[in-house]
This record gives sequence, C-alpha cells and structure tokens, in this order.
Amino acid sequence: MVFVGPHPLCAPQITHLPTLIGNLSSLHILELASNRLEVLPATFGNLTNIAKLNLECNRLRRIPETLSRLTIKTLNLNSNELVNLPHCIGQMPNLKSLSVNDNRLKYLPGDITASKTLAQLHVCNNRLMELPDDIGKIGPSLTNLWLDFNNLTALPMSFHKMTSLVELKMEGNPGMVFPTIDKIIRGPKAVVAWSKKRYSTSLFARQQVRMQSAERRAKTRRIAPNAAQTASALFAPSPPLFTLVRCVHTCVV
Repeated sequence: MVFVGPHPLCAPQITHLPTLIGNLSSLHILELASNRLEVLPATFGNLTNIAKLNLECNRLRRIPETLSRLTIKTLNLNSNELVNLPHCIGQMPNLKSLSVNDNRLKYLPGDITASKTLAQLHVCNNRLMELPDDIGKIGPSLTNLWLDFNNLTALPMSFHKMTSLVELKMEGNPGMVFPTIDKIIRGPKAVVAWSKKRYSTSLFARQQVRMQSAERRAKTRRIAPNAAQTASALFAPSPPLFTLVRCVHTCVV
C-alpha cells in the first residue's frame, strides 16, 4: 500500500497527521514531501511495514523516538527545521539511507554509530560542529558520507575505520584543519589513509607518555625509602635531659 500526500502545487497542504495513521500498518511507501508538518504523532511508530519514508520539505523540528520500531530502508528528512535527531536512529534495523540535508543540526546522536546497516549518510548544509567520536563503528557498512557546508574542524580519531567509503564530500567547511584540503580533494581513500597514519602517530605518542609516567613512578619509589630514612633521622626524638646531664657529669669526673 502506498500513500502519497498532496502535490506541492495543490492546496491545502497537510499541517498535521491524525493519530489514527498508526492503524495503517500495511503501508510500504509513505510520501509526505512538501507539506507543512511540524510534528509526527507518536503512533507513527506503528507503521512497522514502511520501507520508504519521504518527509522532505516540511517544518519538522523533532522526530519521535518510536521510529525505532520501523523497518525503513530509506528515510528522507531533507529541508526541515530539525535541530537534533532521535537516538533511535541507530536502532532502526534495516535503515540503509538517511538524508538530513538542509536542517539545523549541530551534532549527530552518538547512538547512530550502533547502526549495522547504514550505507548512505547525507548531512549537507547543516551546522555540524563535530562527528561522534565512535563514528568509525559504522565504517564496515557506510559507503557514502556527505558533510558539505557545515562547521566541522576535524575528523574524529576513529575515522580510520571507515574503510568502505567510496564517496566522501566535505567541501564548504572553512575551519577544517584535520585533514587539510589537499587530502580532502584526493578522495575518501586518501582521507582514510591519512586518518590511519594520524591514529598510529597518536597511539605511539600515548604509549611514550605511559612509558615516561611509569619510569617516573619507578624512580619515585626508589627515592622514597632514602627520603624516609633522612626524615626519620632529622625528626628523631632527642634524649631526655637527665641522660645528657649524667653524660656531662661522667665526662667531667
């Protein structure tokens, strides 16, 4: 069963969905692009047979966590007003393509790295400041990553695990330092290779720091007994006055 919303040139446009939409469990494709939806009812999570959901060009500000129940393969949320994504994104068992271009996202939920099926992630023209530290966990499945026109300055250390990437777009991030533009324009393989080298260098540096810290601790342990003996001698209690007087009297006699 397929439901297609009104054509963008038709009026009136949909402004809300009834809660009873959750009863349409036989839906496989739901096209609701170019409307005026601001929220989705919680019962949206009952549409468990949907494979493709298009909500492009609406006014959505949030997505209900109940979407984790859906078996969606393709989710289009382009051109909305989203400031964050639900944590359930990483729990959607069949999600292969997620498009959230042209929104107001500053961060991606860390739970997105739990996805085992995500192959395409498009997050162009948002306000992303950083990617999840563990983004590399979705490396085995992710082949297309679009990050154009955001506020990114560096890729996380785990990016070296993104070995399946065949398309990487990162233009339009003016503050990007790691990697530099000369690496980016050479394509995903060059960026992943650079990330591996960066990770190896960082790992070696951390090992060196640990070794130096261990040596300092060992040296401290060797010095500590001598210091304790010196302190013991300096602060040893003086002999009683009677003993001192007796010793002097004996010497005089």
